[in-house]
This record gives sequence, structure tokens and C-alpha cells, in this order.
Amino acid sequence: MRHLNVLPRFLLNVPAGLRLWIVILCAAICQIIFILLAPVEQNPLVLALPIAVAAWIYRKPGAFLCLAILTVITWTFFAIHHHSFLLSRSMSISFIIGVLTLLLIGLLISMLRDLFDRAEANECQLSRAYEEEQRLHQAKNQFIQHVNHELRTPLTALSGCLELLLEHNEHFDVETRANFLQNAMSSCEELQLLVNNVLESLQVSDWKTEIPLKEISLAPLVREVIQQADPRWQLDQRTWLEIPENMVALAYPQYLHLLMRNLLSNAIKYAPGKQPIVVKASTTENAITTQPEICVSVKDSGPGLPADEVASLFGQFVRLRRDMLGQIRGSGLGLYICKQLVEAMGGRIWVDSTGIPGEGSCFSFTLPAIRAQQVVNMPPQQVSQLAGQPL
Repeated sequence: MRHLNVLPRFLLNVPAGLRLWIVILCAAICQIIFILLAPVEQNPLVLALPIAVAAWIYRKPGAFLCLAILTVITWTFFAIHHHSFLLSRSMSISFIIGVLTLLLIGLLISMLRDLFDRAEANECQLSRAYEEEQRLHQAKNQFIQHVNHELRTPLTALSGCLELLLEHNEHFDVETRANFLQNAMSSCEELQLLVNNVLESLQVSDWKTEIPLKEISLAPLVREVIQQADPRWQLDQRTWLEIPENMVALAYPQYLHLLMRNLLSNAIKYAPGKQPIVVKASTTENAITTQPEICVSVKDSGPGLPADEVASLFGQFVRLRRDMLGQIRGSGLGLYICKQLVEAMGGRIWVDSTGIPGEGSCFSFTLPAIRAQQVVNMPPQQVSQLAGQPL
């Protein structure tokens, strides 16, 4: 049964010019055969082949056009053969029946073409659905393996520290016990971050829905993120803000809060020692839509990013090869979540990095800005105080 589709598929896959010549050639050959057989037997089914081919390739319009041309040629032949354009009653009835028969054949073939196209579309849809199911199945397995691996490390460390304290607490001095408790606390924080990232990644489909954007003052929001996320960020004086106090963006507060938390957390995790993390914001214009935007960037002084891994950095469960073998833990979901959040607010996100250790990376994203925003002119002294001041 599958081999019966070879010729119909071939006719649809050849170039358009060749398809037209195939129809013309079939019509010419069958018309000549019909003319040669006409004195002996007037069988209109001889012309069924070009009608069928035209209907298959060009659907109903092709069948009607081919039938009209063949009808004119055949009628002209009979008129010349009988020396009159008015045929006898019997010949006229026979001619009309033949034309209706060919028309019915054309309509049936065009219906078969519609069914064929529908079957092809269903087959493609089933194939895409199967591929999507396989992709989701693979992603599920990858998710389980990844989360299982990431959960085991902090759980093992947490369990080991607590077990040592439980069994040998009286043999440890105060400093050793404090170190064990600090390690256990770090493992708990790592577990909490992993669970939060997993739960947030499961809500990605909800972030695609339309959300109401609000006017948000950037500088206070960033300060709030730092104060709520981890007080040690503020105590270390590592985060420097270069955001004008009067800068306002259009964003969704919860999304922007989560976005800044993830970017700052990554920057602080990779920056060595107490190297500063610089958060900047400036007003730009979208080169495509010419709409005003606010570009926010988070710059660290870490090891940078390998050029060959930057393209896949915002994918799901993507981690750098060096991190897989190093001491820095992660779920591979943070930047993926950031991308979904930014796109849900109508912006875009990217990263700039030379890959040279010490030059770090700069993650930037855009947010819609207010077109007619009234910006309060600030004295130069106040602007210089805002720029480059630690939080």
C-alpha cells in the first residue's frame, strides 16, 4: 500500500515547471489517441488521464481548465470531421455524458488530493507530537538525574556535619562546632536555592501569559533585593549601584525582584574574594521598534565565560563544563528562569564576556521604559555621588 503513494508524491515534489509540462504532455498524447480512435470508438475515458493528473496537481481549478481545453479541442475536431459545429442529437448527448464523466473524475481526484494533504498533515503532526513526547521524556529523565545529583551533594554534607556533631559533640571545641554548623547552614542554603529554582522553573508556562506592567523605580528595588536575599551581601559592601534614583521602568514587580536576585546571586557566587559587583542602568532605544528601553547590567570580576558555551548558557539545565568538575554548585536553571522572566516582560537578555579570568562577565537585560517620562534634572554633585557608591 505504501508503494502506491510513490507516483502521487513524485508528481507533487517535482518543480512547478516540470509539473505543467507533465500535464500538457499527458493531455496531448491522450488527445491524439482519442482523435485516432474517434472514427472507431468514441470513448471519453481516454481523456481521463490528463484530467486526473491536472486535478491531482492543481486541484479543482486545474481539472476545470484542463477539461475546458480538451472539450474545445474535441468539439472542434468533431465539427471539422462532420463539417458542422452543430452535432447530431445522439452525438451531443454522448458528448455531454463524456464531459460530465470527466468532470466527475476530476472532482473525485481533487477530493483524493485533499484527503492526501490532510493525511500528510496528520502524519506530520503525529511525527511532531512523537518527537515532542520523546523530547519531554528525555527532559524529564535529565531533570530527575540532574536534581538527584544536585540534591545528593548538599544533603550528604549536611548529614555528615550533623552526624559528627551528634556523635562527637563533646570532643569538639567551640570553633570546630561553629565550623560544622556553618557548613551545615551553607548546605541548607544550597538546598533551599535548588528547590526554589526547581519550583520556579515549573511555573515557566504561567509566565508566558500576559501580565500587567507597572512603573517601578529601579534603585529602591535593587536595594530591597539585596537586603532581603542575604544580609551578608550588604555587609561585604560588594554591590555597587550606578542607577539614577529617578529611573523608572515598566516591569512586573515579582518578576523583576526574582530576576535581580538570580543575577546578583550568580555574580556574587563567581566573583573572587570581595571584588565589587557593579549594577548599572541606562536609557536606550530599541533599534528595531525605536521604543525607549532601560538597559540593566550586572557586572562581576569572575573568571568569565568560555566563548563556545555562551550560546547555550540560557538553556534549561545548562551548566559550564568547568562548574561540573569544580566546587561551585548549581541547578542549571537560574539563567533559564531569568530569560523566561525577561521575555515575559517584553525585554531581552544577553551576556558579554571575553573569557579572560579577572575580566568577568556582564549580564544585561532590557525593560520597556516610559516614552514621556519626566526626568528630574539632578545637580552634577548628586549624580556623581550616586554613581559608583556602594549600597
